[in-house]
Amino acid sequence: MENKDISLLIGNVGFNYRVAAVIEYDNKILLHKPNDWDFWNLPGGRVKTNEPSEQALTRELEEELGYRFEHFKFIHLAENFFKWKGNDAHELLFVYKITLSDKDALAHMQDFKSLDNDKMIYHWFEKSEIKNIKCLPDLIYFFAEKENDDFLHTYGS
Repeated sequence: MENKDISLLIGNVGFNYRVAAVIEYDNKILLHKPNDWDFWNLPGGRVKTNEPSEQALTRELEEELGYRFEHFKFIHLAENFFKWKGNDAHELLFVYKITLSDKDALAHMQDFKSLDNDKMIYHWFEKSEIKNIKCLPDLIYFFAEKENDDFLHTYGS
């Protein structure tokens, strides 16, 4: 049986289980967005049935970026409630942190496309400039200012 993305409609509310990474290098954070969206997001994707969140993150980043990250830290669990395409949405978002070194080729790439979707673009943003761009969820602004890796659990829009 093929594992499916955990994304379903319950009544009139869309439910989504997602993983994402705060990928940092030299006071920058890597964000991505499809060409036609007006906001930036953290790299990641949906968790599949019977898949642990760490495995989902590894799979998503390898599919999108071509890199297999071995070391990351679980730093945030967000319960997000928002409108998506006119409908209510409820999302569980597991966020992991990855810190790159000078030796990582990804740290030196700029304005590149996803390996599995040529409409998805990536860009390194200075943490200080993130407050000036549109990001969803809003907690991306928090990650740009956060100075430690203490675990947090938040909920909201």
